Amino acid sequence: MEPSKSVDEAEFDFIKKDIFSEKDEITLRTKLRVEKLQITTKSHQYLINMRILAPVIKGKQSILFLHGHGDSPSWRSWIKLALIFYELNYNCFLIDSPGFGNSLVDGIEGASFKTWHDDGPELYKLMIEQIGVKKVFTIARCGGAALTIRAICKYPELFEASHIFHNNMISYVPEIFEINLKKNKMKLFVTWNEDPDHLKLSVGYKWYNKRRKNKADYLNFMDITEEDYFTHYFKNPSYKKGNRRLIHYQIMDFSQKYIDFVVYFIANNKFKDF
Repeated sequence: MEPSKSVDEAEFDFIKKDIFSEKDEITLRTKLRVEKLQITTKSHQYLINMRILAPVIKGKQSILFLHGHGDSPSWRSWIKLALIFYELNYNCFLIDSPGFGNSLVDGIEGASFKTWHDDGPELYKLMIEQIGVKKVFTIARCGGAALTIRAICKYPELFEASHIFHNNMISYVPEIFEINLKKNKMKLFVTWNEDPDHLKLSVGYKWYNKRRKNKADYLNFMDITEEDYFTHYFKNPSYKKGNRRLIHYQIMDFSQKYIDFVVYFIANNKFKDF
């Protein structure tokens, strides 16, 4: 892992007064750090772009935030929620997945997810090792949640007990995933807000819905509306033509009800009324 650096001023163009408080802006400008993870697997070389909000890395619990795999994600996607957990003394690691944002695969910007799909679990493991923590909670959207599922299947020892997913599109959920959840006493809070890219006819929705109907004790699966979970989009002023993933930034925002629920869930590994 390269030495930590301050974030370049140009990266703060996503701070909008109607989205962030003055306190949040001060925290981002003074505490947010840059890390670059250089990772080599049998198939590829990766340069992973990461941002850190961390009071003290050693001795604190850590959360890994993973964005989705649409056309506008980056480490910024979860920054609003990361700020909340940072204030509660969690180490927060925000990742640009390979081929997204400024993360590279074999030196290539904008590499397709299909290029590194098979590396996913191993890449996840090596990221955790380089970050220097033993276990992580995961807060992930869509493709980032799918990556987490595949990592839990192979390396359950890397994970804390509580994890949060949203609109988890996935082509197939291996049987070992549920086995590892139960064996390691993990719990999932999963939300879904249907849109044209995240249909209730999808494999992911059907998998969770079946277990909701069967009252699986490790799962709280909830259909939510934009009153509780919504997304801000705005243009990336440094957009590079030809790389569609950099056209817009995406920042998720949340109701106080949602925030209270997930903070309690991560801290206690228990569900409460939403």
